[in-house]
Amino acid sequence: MNKKLNKELLIEILSTQASFTEDKAINDLIKGKIEGLGLKYTTDDFGNIYVIKGKAKTYPCMVSHTDRVHKIHPAFTVFEDDGLLFAFSSSQMTQVGIGGDDACGVHVCLQALAELEAVKVVFFRFEESGCRGSKVANMNFFKNCNVVLQADRKGGNDFIINGAEIPFSSEKWLTDIAPILEKHNYKPCLGSVTDVRQLKANGLGVCVANISAGYHYPHSDKEVVCIEELE
Repeated sequence: MNKKLNKELLIEILSTQASFTEDKAINDLIKGKIEGLGLKYTTDDFGNIYVIKGKAKTYPCMVSHTDRVHKIHPAFTVFEDDGLLFAFSSSQMTQVGIGGDDACGVHVCLQALAELEAVKVVFFRFEESGCRGSKVANMNFFKNCNVVLQADRKGGNDFIINGAEIPFSSEKWLTDIAPILEKHNYKPCLGSVTDVRQLKANGLGVCVANISAGYHYPHSDKEVVCIEELE
């Protein structure tokens, strides 16, 4: 992807709140954005959203999750200061979590759909309560995928290659992509549970990774998003 980050889209996604148990508003927004790109989507019985763009023998695939850990606030506004995005609740009179985990990943998936000629994308529900969406994923969707990537990691430099003792990728692949990681200052490291890890547990046979998406202090009211790191 060569275009700059779509900041207006990012703020719109961040401003559309979700929680552990409620993600209808963000899912409706995602479906509308997909249709706005002239694309079609399908859903499974759990409500996960699947999209295929273009025609290819094999596809790169991006995934994200639509739920967040924070409460839904009746008065919630996203602000920007010196390249950082944060949220304030006027009803609470305090800063609250902005939901970059995983609104940043949702943004990456939507921008991938807008810019790439051929890509598969999945928006999973309820990752924060035990990867419930990816546990019941339609694994046939991934049969012609050559890699599955997720942007659901704090900070700006982590490239997760192992999650909770499940290897994500082959040594050959890591050797092949090492120059790309070095160019963009990403470092292979260990992580924990997220959707790509669950897909590997489901039996997915291709390499996956979870990548830093520019949010900091996740799962707290101090959570912020660094625009430059996400870009």
